[in-house]
Amino acid sequence: MLPHKFVMKTFGSLTKCFHCTAVLYGVVRQGMQCEVCQSACHQQCSERGLYTCPGTTATDVLSPRQPDRSGYGTAKEGWIKVPRPGGIKKGWVKQYLMISSYKMLFYDEDPNRKDQSNTVTKTVVDIRDPGFTCEAVLPADAIHASPGHLPLIFRVTQTLISNPDKPFQLLVQCENETDKKVWVKLLKDIKNRLPSPPPRPIFKTNLLYTTNQLGLLKMILSAAIVDKSRLILGTDEGIYLSDVCHNTIEKIMDTKKVTKLEVVENDELVVVMSGRQPMIKLLPVATLLDLNISVTDSDFIKITETKGAHMFHTGTTTVGGKHSLLCVANKKRIIIYEFTKLKGVYGQRKIREYELPNVCQWLGNFSTTLCCGYISGFILYDMQDPTLPPVVFPDETDNTLLFIRLNPLSALACIEVEHKREYLLCFNMLGVYVLSSGQRSRKQELLWSSIPARVSYTEPYLLAYCPGCVDVYDVRTTEWLQTLPLQSCMPFTYSGILSLTVIDAQNGFLYWRDMRLEEEEERLSVPVLEENTVVSVRRGTSGKTSNRQSRIFSMNKQTAAVRSRLDKTEIGAPTNFSHITHMGPYDGHKILLDIPQAQQDAALRRSLTTSASSLNRVPSTSRSNGQDSSGSSTVERSISSATDLQNYRYKPELRSSRDNLISRDSITARDLRSRDIGITPRSPKVGRPGSMKEPARRSPHSESNDESSLLGGLTDEQLAFLQIDK
Repeated sequence: MLPHKFVMKTFGSLTKCFHCTAVLYGVVRQGMQCEVCQSACHQQCSERGLYTCPGTTATDVLSPRQPDRSGYGTAKEGWIKVPRPGGIKKGWVKQYLMISSYKMLFYDEDPNRKDQSNTVTKTVVDIRDPGFTCEAVLPADAIHASPGHLPLIFRVTQTLISNPDKPFQLLVQCENETDKKVWVKLLKDIKNRLPSPPPRPIFKTNLLYTTNQLGLLKMILSAAIVDKSRLILGTDEGIYLSDVCHNTIEKIMDTKKVTKLEVVENDELVVVMSGRQPMIKLLPVATLLDLNISVTDSDFIKITETKGAHMFHTGTTTVGGKHSLLCVANKKRIIIYEFTKLKGVYGQRKIREYELPNVCQWLGNFSTTLCCGYISGFILYDMQDPTLPPVVFPDETDNTLLFIRLNPLSALACIEVEHKREYLLCFNMLGVYVLSSGQRSRKQELLWSSIPARVSYTEPYLLAYCPGCVDVYDVRTTEWLQTLPLQSCMPFTYSGILSLTVIDAQNGFLYWRDMRLEEEEERLSVPVLEENTVVSVRRGTSGKTSNRQSRIFSMNKQTAAVRSRLDKTEIGAPTNFSHITHMGPYDGHKILLDIPQAQQDAALRRSLTTSASSLNRVPSTSRSNGQDSSGSSTVERSISSATDLQNYRYKPELRSSRDNLISRDSITARDLRSRDIGITPRSPKVGRPGSMKEPARRSPHSESNDESSLLGGLTDEQLAFLQIDK
């Protein structure tokens, strides 16, 4: 028997490890595969002395181990359905579920298609989370599900937001009821078998604002922490200062597209990158916090040389003593400044300038070195000794890292794992460990559950921001420690302490709490904001020397008082119907120019009121047949009065003489409504005075029905003018 001949392999479909049965997750280079027997395993499993290779590809010689019920390996897998992004009412979508490594991994796998999209997770639920539960649903939990599907659905829950408590819930529909019971029992067993004591979460998220509370979140582009109670926010239209403890917010000034903000604590400066052609500006924190000063553009210290910059980074260096640095990237050009303060006046001084081989994608510094990332590589400059040549990561002579140079990988970050000895190079497909010379230091690689857009680092934890979740890794051991199912989460700072995510179809502003720190060591004091609190921001007038105190607005004002006041306000009846929405279809724009004067309308309305009031003054003997003393119907006379008003309004040429209006005897309610909607009226069925056919005689008791049937053809506007009280 010969040993296995393992080679690194990128699998195009879901594959399990032959040794531990856990899924080989990752975007590329998920594991090793024997060239002879085709058995696959993790890279760390290949170093544990596996069984010798049988020298054949027969599937009956080497079969995978049985499912691992402990939860570390793959305990169960199969097809399920989950709701579409719009909820159950939008329907269900089929996915492939695997329970592996104490996680629920959801894939859009198609067995007939082999590419990278098959191995990328859509959703990850962490069973190790303290708030994880699994249970069957009630009708109230899935109100849009059909009654026949309810016995097939179960629900999994995980902690999403810790303050206030907001869980993540996902409904899963199985193929049959028996399958559902198996899934639920297995998940509960794995939860109960977790190592004791259970792992403690690394981070907890605190929700500061939502879009419903602060509409400003729709435009937010950047944010930074000023002190333990205040934040500075950058948007498309200006800079804002928020006090999370006193629940106030203030607009500092108007400016274009604030793409990035950072606060330099040692020098008490705020670094701003804003404008359509971004430029770096400096603002003293004292000016920012002084309520008696209105911040204007002249208060900023502009670095004109940085116009057109697309990235900057602030950090500290020990070159020439410990002080702060400002690194600015303008395409391939890198400029380094140090902050100065002379007689209370802040400034900056350029100390270094470098030219990169490609456009800069990431900036950072480690004590005496500057690190820049670009496509498929990083470069390290020694700022203490400029004569030393830069070090390129990865090293071109290392053939084990040749795949990085041959593929266009986006550079996300470079992490210093061990001071001046080992670095972690994070690309969008994977992460690799190298020495200070650029040679590979470990065979093991850091694999993502799906392609991350950004990463952040809080020593020693790395956060990968994937489309459907945020994964937390320990860079010392490459262990996948925690997963939070946050959708489309993006960090504002390199440490990831502030971020923006999507919660219930709205933006949510998060503060990440490091559970290793005590409460007094936290960077920000986070109160609980009521859900019905609405944050209204008034746009202050910039450029004026007014007290900024008048532009600060409280966020504690509830909408209940406002709504109560609005509910008590009575809405009066309409008084003017000269609006476009009340016009006929063929009146045209000329009507707007011919609207009568208010005095003429009032005089005509009084005359119509007198005419309409005659309905109540006609003797009962004359109204018994629906006619007045002149022989014409009183209702028809009222209708003709309304018709006079319509013609008076919409036919200016007839205003001079009311005798030229349409004859009263030729108008009916049906004619009036037909003319209003633009159709030709049909011949009336009810006889008119002077016609050949007399109307049928009715009893006096049908008088009210007569008038109601005729008045039913009038519009609401005509009834209002007639002031008829039904």
